[in-house]
Amino acid sequence: MQKKLLILAYLIAIVSAAMLSNAIGAENLSKSTNQNTAGPILKVEPGVGGKNTPLSYQMLLNASWQQYTQDFSYGSQILDTFAKNNITSSEALYATASILALTSKTIDDLNKVQPPKNLVAYHNNTLQSFIYLKEFLWDLSKYYETKDKKYAIDAKESLNKTSDYHERSIEEALINT
Repeated sequence: MQKKLLILAYLIAIVSAAMLSNAIGAENLSKSTNQNTAGPILKVEPGVGGKNTPLSYQMLLNASWQQYTQDFSYGSQILDTFAKNNITSSEALYATASILALTSKTIDDLNKVQPPKNLVAYHNNTLQSFIYLKEFLWDLSKYYETKDKKYAIDAKESLNKTSDYHERSIEEALINT
């Protein structure tokens, strides 16, 4: 019975996170060109029509970077709270699983678009940033689940990789603005 309740709580957390993500995503898309984020902001001239024009691409990337910043920050906050013994490993696992689901959705969205030719490197670095963020969150989830330090070490490596690709994205954004 307890296992069924845990599964139900997990599913509720994922559904709630997805609903929150959609609401935040819609709000962020409308604000993305005017709001400062910690991610690399890309400024390109708007194209003519179509869903993959540079303006729509800019909006997608800016909203994605806002999501990245929030997911990265929240994942780190969960780890810090767990390290201070303020939450249980189960609570940390469920909270991290929600962020993992949101990050997976963003990766899926990024995989669905074709970047403008001059922004392929920027797009690839952005995508890699999210892929390694997802690995970081996965490794943290496995650490919370098993308490095996191997996963904590893997999480640190994934953290370094996501940070590296984040820096590369910033460099590409500077080149292309």
